[in-house]
Amino acid sequence: SRPPLGITLTGFRGKNKGKERGNTRGKNGLEWTVDHRFLVLYYRSMPTSQVQIIMPSHVNGVNRLFGGQLMAWIDIAAAVEARRHTRRQVITAVVDDLWFLGPAFLDETVHLDARVTWTGRTSLEVRVDSFAESITGSERLINRAYLVFVALDTQGKPSTFSAFTPATDEEKREWIQAEKRRILRLNARQEAARP
Repeated sequence: SRPPLGITLTGFRGKNKGKERGNTRGKNGLEWTVDHRFLVLYYRSMPTSQVQIIMPSHVNGVNRLFGGQLMAWIDIAAAVEARRHTRRQVITAVVDDLWFLGPAFLDETVHLDARVTWTGRTSLEVRVDSFAESITGSERLINRAYLVFVALDTQGKPSTFSAFTPATDEEKREWIQAEKRRILRLNARQEAARP
């Protein structure tokens, strides 16, 4: 049968020949499956994590984290995740559905998780969940954002890349929701372009 989109099959010989099928994971989000016939390579969504301590320069007069500072961290974490998946330079095209769900305060730790949720031909969507962690270790979700990036070639033109194939139930749900968000963005773009 044909491999799923984004999967490459390569011939494989070696000590694993004849052994039971098994899965393993390498660096930068590359996983593979080995059986006695094939080495199967495919890209999987592995979240990019970023950690920050909230310093005095990051807060306002009541020691709350500036929203703009968090947005900058979100953009960086999402861009790293997009670059890791596409193996390309990327530019931010859309910041979509950025929800501030709660505050973060001076000296707390902010932990950001970025994960690919959808890929098109030259663009992809990345979800970033931001958590605030107190000194006692308690953690709470403070922001969820969806960003769209465009991959670029060496000439700065939109470039194709390996597709992301959702595997888990959560990834499949996110993909469906991402398709809906894409339609809404396209409609909004058409509306904005009207004279």
